[in-house]
Amino acid sequence: MQARRLRYKMNSKTCELTGSTAYPRWAPALGAWELPLQAMAFVAVSNLVFMRVLFAFFLSDDFGMIARVVEDPLAFTWGETHGGFLRPLAVLSFGLDHALWGLDPVGYHLTNAALHGLCAFLASVLSWEMLRTFVDDARHRRRLATLTGIVFLVLPCHSESVAWISGRTDLLATVFGLGSALSFLAYLRTPRFAQAILCWTLFSLALLSKESVLTLPLLFLLLAVASPTPSQSKRSIAMGLGGCVAVLAGYLMARHVALGTIIGGYGAHGHLAIDLPGIADRLVRHTWRAVAPPIGFDAGPYVQAHWKWVLLVLAVCGGALCAVGVVHKPVRKSVLPVGLALACYLVMLIPVFTLSVSTVSTQGERFLYLPSLFAAWGLVVAIAGLTTPARARIVLVVVYALASGLFLLRQVETWRSAGALSERIAKQVSEHTAASDAKSVVLNVPADLGGAYVFQNGLPEAVSLLSPVPFRQAPEVASAHGVQSESEAVNVTWNAENREVDVTLTDPRSNFVRLFDGTGQGPARVREDGYSFRLEREGDALFYYSAGEVLKWLP
Repeated sequence: MQARRLRYKMNSKTCELTGSTAYPRWAPALGAWELPLQAMAFVAVSNLVFMRVLFAFFLSDDFGMIARVVEDPLAFTWGETHGGFLRPLAVLSFGLDHALWGLDPVGYHLTNAALHGLCAFLASVLSWEMLRTFVDDARHRRRLATLTGIVFLVLPCHSESVAWISGRTDLLATVFGLGSALSFLAYLRTPRFAQAILCWTLFSLALLSKESVLTLPLLFLLLAVASPTPSQSKRSIAMGLGGCVAVLAGYLMARHVALGTIIGGYGAHGHLAIDLPGIADRLVRHTWRAVAPPIGFDAGPYVQAHWKWVLLVLAVCGGALCAVGVVHKPVRKSVLPVGLALACYLVMLIPVFTLSVSTVSTQGERFLYLPSLFAAWGLVVAIAGLTTPARARIVLVVVYALASGLFLLRQVETWRSAGALSERIAKQVSEHTAASDAKSVVLNVPADLGGAYVFQNGLPEAVSLLSPVPFRQAPEVASAHGVQSESEAVNVTWNAENREVDVTLTDPRSNFVRLFDGTGQGPARVREDGYSFRLEREGDALFYYSAGEVLKWLP
């Protein structure tokens, strides 16, 4: 009994015990009530950070997801291109939110913010567990773990995953993935079959949330090698990892049955196509965005043009880090956990490595949600150090967290504005469609506002959900383009001689990202700043977007 009490003591004289009482299951230096209180604190701070977006409207893919669960709550796949996606837990969460909140977006945003806070809490706990081997001082280990959770909470690359309701897939996968990792570590310390079952179950749930956690077994192997414990054995590692591999094999078979293919998603071209210039570009782009905000310009062309030098510099830096750790013994203890964090980051980056992440805006940053945890952990350890640090080093981590939080708040404001624009467009198109018996064609809609999605997809589904009366025909969308501000105008002109409609963007930073087929009009001629097409079908009700409004267009 006395030994159990010592497990939960937290003061400057705390020391590690040995034997079966040395390694409590998750966060052993915290009191019985501190874990739930800390989790609630992280959730509360997450809601505070994303408070401005809690009342924002649905965006883009959100409408398609809601329309799908309304039509068929058990439709656990969506998307037809390249086989689509198999993420049943994400669909189930949307169905539960719809049952509770209907079309009120507040409840959906609250779910996302709560999941993000829970992820930050689990990141803190996992940091504590990974630091056991490297930090003897329990108080300093707790300080580093808490800082890791805070930094992860406010990383600038998290606005898309949290502020965009459809980004929930990454949140769910991370919650279950981190829970599985903690269960795996607990199993290694106290090899009980129940712990192994919990690990495999949580890994299954993570896979059913999003396929980006495919490399979790490799992460578990890294953690097992880097964090040896007295009760750990090769047999327990083999059993734990073997169960994860079996779960992964079963998931891939289920994926093939449900989608007709194993890859699915964005297809083989999107997931597997990579070359050496692309590797250099992705390493720089993804790593920068994992810990820093968008920089306002695309460095990709420059990196790809000088990819050999980029890879050489990265290799030299990695070699120098290893050499310092081997030669300089006082530094070795700090280099090892940073190296572990880098290895974990790269392992979790593998499934999303070929996917595009913008350095100009927030687009694609959701792919970095889980890898950024290990980037945050490595950054905190590298700055604060493993020994009791000078106050200035802790202050430096806090300053970084505050700066990251400010950038994140600015991006959250962009998502809030995108939600307001989405709501206005959806309601205006619904009113126009309900008032007309003719087929409605929207010539152009904003795909995104400064990188925050608006209607890259989902306008017909939005009109279906919001229309005050049933309409005869769903509206068609001819094109989607980016806008930099709500006041950005779009010029629409009519050439009566050729019966051609011309749509021209006025901001040189904006461009068309999508031209939709099936409007029944002539083939489009695309230019850098716009497009034109011949009006071949008579009697359509034509509308266009400009300066934040959807207007009826008469030739």
